[in-house]
Amino acid sequence: ARAFADEVEALGLARQNPGFRSELARLRGEIAMAEGDAAGAVDLFRDALAHSPSAAQRMADLSLVAWAERAAGRLPAALEASAEAAELHAAQRLAPLENLDLPMLWWRRCEALRAAGRRREAEVALGRAYRFQCLRMAGLSDEGLRRNTLAKRPVARAVVLAWLAAGGRPRHLDGAVRLDERFGRQVDVG
Repeated sequence: ARAFADEVEALGLARQNPGFRSELARLRGEIAMAEGDAAGAVDLFRDALAHSPSAAQRMADLSLVAWAERAAGRLPAALEASAEAAELHAAQRLAPLENLDLPMLWWRRCEALRAAGRRREAEVALGRAYRFQCLRMAGLSDEGLRRNTLAKRPVARAVVLAWLAAGGRPRHLDGAVRLDERFGRQVDVG
């Protein structure tokens, strides 16, 4: 990923599109987090935040900043960034917004609040993360597809595990089951 990010930058694409600069900073920040460089990721995510092209992207970038700040051991900064993201979403009346990973936004808020020992507020944030995770999967027609979706996203797994550990009812697998679709997929695979 680092080599491809370097190649993209060398080609000059980042200079031609202002929105692309933030995408490149976000990508480099995620690479830094994967490499264990949380402090470096903070700088990159803050650069992406400075060039966020929309309110939704600003919320997402603030969530990334909170994640990296907490990993870097800077809890007050993580709380501040996650609070701003939560406030921006609350200003939207907690509406499910397209192109915004709301489970991630609320999970990062929950993590920061838990780390600060603010349990009640963390429970509220976890409830919101779980609600938005369930909404994201509402259109999936069977339990297997829902499980597959949850298994592929680290934040989704973390939210569901935290929800179950807190004694929440497992609604994430609820939904209409259409056996014809399920068996059709099995026949296609076979």
